[in-house]
Amino acid sequence: MIKGASLPVVFIFLLIGCTESKSENDVDASIIQVETDTIQNSASNEEKSFNEDELVEEDLPQEPCHTEVSAFVSDEPGEPYTDIRNAPGCEVILKLPHESEDDYFILELDQYVSGWFRIKGTINGKTDYEIPPGEESWIHHSVISAGSRNYGNQPIHFYEEPNEDAEVNVVLDYESSLIIYEACGEWVRCSYYDYETGDKVEGGWIKTEWLCGNPLTNCC
Repeated sequence: MIKGASLPVVFIFLLIGCTESKSENDVDASIIQVETDTIQNSASNEEKSFNEDELVEEDLPQEPCHTEVSAFVSDEPGEPYTDIRNAPGCEVILKLPHESEDDYFILELDQYVSGWFRIKGTINGKTDYEIPPGEESWIHHSVISAGSRNYGNQPIHFYEEPNEDAEVNVVLDYESSLIIYEACGEWVRCSYYDYETGDKVEGGWIKTEWLCGNPLTNCC
């Protein structure tokens, strides 16, 4: 399993190699800034606050894990832009602007490590954005979301571990917005909001096939 016990230790992580060119495949986990799921949250949008000056050790730097996740940018309301970086926690190479309420950005993600997802290909939206040649592009999990694809109210089982033999934490039987935390292979760990109360429900692991990364329409 990817997730380990959180250690509430604040530390300064050496950014050795942040400006070096990255491999087209995996990122060296030994130079990756580590983020935790204890990001300061707001009541209305609980996973959207990322303080770049305060790095907290989650466990140990994780090995990159390949995945296929569809998502969209869901940054804190009022934020002027969302940062895209050339490696986890490193140089900002692109700023996605939020100039109007109908701006949107659709992402295809192909790798996860320590709170960060690597973007695959073009960032699609009202305006498409290409990543500079020779660069990788990474986004923090706290500023992405997805919709659930149970359009016929099919039950989605959220498991304690990323396998179908694990204990089921909760079952979602209606469409909802999903808060993404981490992913590996065909599994993604996320939570969702209760349809009636609006409260966040701690979910668990589901198959990535249940995610829709289009904020405008269904993914049929």
